[in-house]
Amino acid sequence: MTKGNLNNLDKSFVQNLSNNWALVTSGASDNYNMMTVNWGGIGFLWNKPVLFIFIRPERYTFEFIEKYDYFSLSFLKDDFSNVHEVCGMQSGRYINKIKETNLNPIITKNGCMLFEESILSVECKKIYSHQMSQMNYENHEFHSMIKDKGS
Repeated sequence: MTKGNLNNLDKSFVQNLSNNWALVTSGASDNYNMMTVNWGGIGFLWNKPVLFIFIRPERYTFEFIEKYDYFSLSFLKDDFSNVHEVCGMQSGRYINKIKETNLNPIITKNGCMLFEESILSVECKKIYSHQMSQMNYENHEFHSMIKDKGS
């Protein structure tokens, strides 16, 4: 697993997020959840590099993102594509995603969860969360934008 620094990421990161998807994980070592994401990007805000993602407020992971200061984004090896199905279609409210996926969590010094099976992981400190305007959605599938503070 490689731990990424936002200063070293380029457009391939965004392409990887869009095409291969990632897991966003938040919570404490004894209570956390992860879900599949592919909406987001990287940029520069308030003189720092930032990563941003979009999560629907009704998703179980959103509760953890709102409660905790840190979250992670993990890109898995190709042979773990089934994990994205489980984490994108099943709710952690009802199943234990770690048992279902056989992923091996790693706890960072900030209490964030990464996975041994990742080819790239980015630990993020949340700096901002904002509910997107309902008028921007045709099908009323609202999302909130979450940004990290960069490294």
